Amino acid sequence: MIPDSVDPFAASHFRLKAASEAWERAGAAALRHAVFCQEQRVFDDHDRDAVDGHAIPLVALSTMAVLTDEVVGTVRIHREVGLAGDPTVWWGSRLAVDHRYRRVGALGAGLIRLAVSTANGLGCTHFLAHVQARQAGPA
Repeated sequence: MIPDSVDPFAASHFRLKAASEAWERAGAAALRHAVFCQEQRVFDDHDRDAVDGHAIPLVALSTMAVLTDEVVGTVRIHREVGLAGDPTVWWGSRLAVDHRYRRVGALGAGLIRLAVSTANGLGCTHFLAHVQARQAGPA
């Protein structure tokens, strides 16, 4: 018997890295738009801001065998900005995971670990994050 509906295929292997290819950066932007504008309606038209001009986008890529397939998670990191900005203070924000992959608990946590370790490697001594109140958990 064939089921009435079948969930779309979701990869079970992932690669976490800094976005270095144009398609990875475009995929991260598209995923952020889908999550923050269309799904959560946090922003109306787009979620892009001045931080994107200097932020480092990090991505979770699904893999099919050994080939990367699509961006299924993203977060951005950046140094604190402004005249009094401390170059050792870094921020993480705009963490987004494709709805099909949210049950893969390792993706969000893996992106956070990558964000902190990447920033630390670039001189960070204090890492802060912008987190939606509903995602922050208990205080």
